[in-house]
Amino acid sequence: MTVKRKHVLARPVVRKHGASLSRIARGAVATVAAFCLVGTAAASASELGVDVSKWQHTNGTSIDWASVKADGVSFAFVKATEGSTYTNPYFAGDWAATRSVGLYHGAYHFARPSVGSAGAQARYFVSKAGLADQPGDLPPVLDLEATGGLGVAALRTWTSNWLKTVESLIGRKPIIYTSPTFWENNLGNSTAFTAYPLWIAHYKVSQPRVPGGWSTWTFWQGRSDGRVTGVSGSVDMNAFNGTLAQLATLANAPVTIPAPGTPSGDTSQPGTTKTATSVSLATSRPSVYAGQNVTLSGDLTTDAGGPLAGRNAVLRSRPAGQTTWSQVAAIPTDAAGHFAATLKVSSAASYKVTVAATTKYTRAVSPVQSVSITPKTITKVSLAAGRAAIRRGARVRLFGHLTSSNGAAVSGKQVRYYVRPAGSTTWRLLGSTTSVAPSGWHQRYVKPAKTSTYKAVFAGGLRFTRARSVLVKVTVR
Repeated sequence: MTVKRKHVLARPVVRKHGASLSRIARGAVATVAAFCLVGTAAASASELGVDVSKWQHTNGTSIDWASVKADGVSFAFVKATEGSTYTNPYFAGDWAATRSVGLYHGAYHFARPSVGSAGAQARYFVSKAGLADQPGDLPPVLDLEATGGLGVAALRTWTSNWLKTVESLIGRKPIIYTSPTFWENNLGNSTAFTAYPLWIAHYKVSQPRVPGGWSTWTFWQGRSDGRVTGVSGSVDMNAFNGTLAQLATLANAPVTIPAPGTPSGDTSQPGTTKTATSVSLATSRPSVYAGQNVTLSGDLTTDAGGPLAGRNAVLRSRPAGQTTWSQVAAIPTDAAGHFAATLKVSSAASYKVTVAATTKYTRAVSPVQSVSITPKTITKVSLAAGRAAIRRGARVRLFGHLTSSNGAAVSGKQVRYYVRPAGSTTWRLLGSTTSVAPSGWHQRYVKPAKTSTYKAVFAGGLRFTRARSVLVKVTVR
């Protein structure tokens, strides 16, 4: 993140877990600076983090994330995308590496409101950054630093659309990153976004100014010139407004993740331990006709088998051939931990259920269930006239067969007859009849007053395609 690097603090303060406050104070400036762990800031901002982009990889240098963690860092945000076409070339590597060393991590999107719609940028971000649904994943971030020339009202709408689109795709509320000045000047200090966690960028202060009606901040970027072992140049430094256990909860952490600086395999340092949960998912039909209903159901339990009632089982779908999951419904579990939802399926898709973590229980993700679409039977309807020419007032029979494409009879289905008199362009419904066994035969007698053209139509349905006959002309002398 770059735009807000206008104010530079003195030497960075990076706390290693286990260091005494007096030692930290000796290494910092004498006043209460950003991220100092003495005075009023100590009670809330105890976990430190960094955020990185391609600029921390100048000349192709890599980041030693194990060393970063050992230097007292608890979390990292990694730039994933910008606009609707750019992906940070180092995102995938940094994302995997932060996970492998046990850092909580989140992905951020640099907003370019002048390039593409908010929805398109949100979908692009999720397609590259993923669903943020794994243990250790922090919520995604919208990085607001550029207006793209939009006015206050338009930028508010753009911001809301991005946030709502991402939330609908992954089922989590994103974080808003901004500075007090940017929010106040360019979003009119809007108070409409307080449901989203705030990551505030504010330098040269002992506590950040919180705009927009937020009661407090969740993350605070207090400097841009930080130095951390493992990163070759300067790096943005951030604080989390809470404890390590609270950070773990925000990061979907269902298992104990060692505190920063803890040797691999040593879980004696503070972490978070929750009751493990699991959720099942089954489908009433693995294959249906388009438009047919399917019931998806399952049970939420602890690993010991106890039911969990009153929890929202969030059902998500992913169309066949796509990678993005969308929320379908949130279904409360009943007293037995059971949930069920009935959907009308129009195309092949995969489904899964997620249940969010709490301070007591882990996050649960069901196995994926797929529902395919059974192809409809292709039908044909024929039509002929008993006579091609008749006298006025005479009666003529229209008849034919309703069959499948392979010639098998389709009986018990309604066939409609339409007429278009000579000189007219409008078709009028004459009536209908039902196809009968054993051949799918249908017929109707008509008494045309003038030369007319006729057609037979089968409307199709759940199992059958629509069919229309050839046109048949009857001449009246």
